[in-house]
Amino acid sequence: MVLRPQERRGAQLDRPPAPERRAPLRRGPSACPGRDPGPPKGDRFVLVPGLTDDPANVEGVAALAAGLGNVSRVDVLPFHKLGEAKRQAPALPFTLHGTPSPTPEQVTAAREVFRAHGLNAV
Repeated sequence: MVLRPQERRGAQLDRPPAPERRAPLRRGPSACPGRDPGPPKGDRFVLVPGLTDDPANVEGVAALAAGLGNVSRVDVLPFHKLGEAKRQAPALPFTLHGTPSPTPEQVTAAREVFRAHGLNAV
């Protein structure tokens, strides 16, 4: 015997769940109140000029990392082109060709944003 979708027991496929039945989506430490965030962890942030160096992006990532409650260290990694030579093959396009490396001032500014959120940025 084959049941069509509308005949399955308990299936209500023709309507979405009622709004009052949906749980609100929560992120960050308030997602699970009372939950132990676990052991301290480190995170890495690659600073790519024109891609991840926007101040709003750096601020948002720093706020997210600080809000997790278990990130104790953030390594701010400046973008480099050391892997560009192995991507010279036609099968492996290097989409960041022509992207400059960040200046030491840009790296320092990004680290300061993470430090302002109470994180150890190196």
